[in-house]
Amino acid sequence: MHDIKIIMSDVDGTILNSEGRVSPRTVEAIKAAKAQGLIFGLATGRDIESTEFLFKGWGIEGLVDVFVGENGAHIKDYRLGIDEKAPPLDKQTVRAILDHYSDLPITFMVVINTKFCLMNAQEADSFIHKIGNVKRKFVTAEDIINSDIRKLNLFFRPELTTKIYERYATLNMPNIVGVQTGDTFFEFFDAKYSKSNGLKKVIEMDGLSLNNLLVFGDADNDVSMLADSKIGVVMANGTPLAKSVANYVTEDNDHDGI
Repeated sequence: MHDIKIIMSDVDGTILNSEGRVSPRTVEAIKAAKAQGLIFGLATGRDIESTEFLFKGWGIEGLVDVFVGENGAHIKDYRLGIDEKAPPLDKQTVRAILDHYSDLPITFMVVINTKFCLMNAQEADSFIHKIGNVKRKFVTAEDIINSDIRKLNLFFRPELTTKIYERYATLNMPNIVGVQTGDTFFEFFDAKYSKSNGLKKVIEMDGLSLNNLLVFGDADNDVSMLADSKIGVVMANGTPLAKSVANYVTEDNDHDGI
């Protein structure tokens, strides 16, 4: 199989189904791959600390060897004992992004000490169910600005999609990347980082190359790793851009695509 030695999967829309669970069939597939000596890991926009607490409920506790979180800004290798975090976003940058969208009815969200912190309480009710069973609280813009964060998340109503993209086009911050990672979800992070760059660090730690890597993804923030890996597999529910760079399209996340 092209000498594949490491398999990495995105989380939302990929390894998780629409109910936010990893199917039993997918869990068994991961176990079978690891039984053959393959390395298995996750590459996601989610932060590592709050996601680790969900492994047991998902049925993958003890199965994850490496974790590339926050779109490559945080890397954790459980086997090698490596835990590397990128510097936080500059506070002035965070303030500028918040100000740029301040007139729109949206919800900004960040993760602070494993707690999901949401701004704009009046708009958050529409999106809070998407987060799942996690600790959360409402915060102010100043709380977000004064926190050490590597990624800024934005929830919005579907009818605002065009406005979100139009506003991003006028942000004028070449050091910041913004990508839509769900129907109502947009992420901002440092342009120096990507899932692909994070994965390159992971495989170098193990003395491997991109020719040994197979990845699964579905969204635009998966494009770099889908394009750079030896085998890139996109879910049937994936975005047109993700499908355009993948080697294969599999079943969707509700039909055991992985």
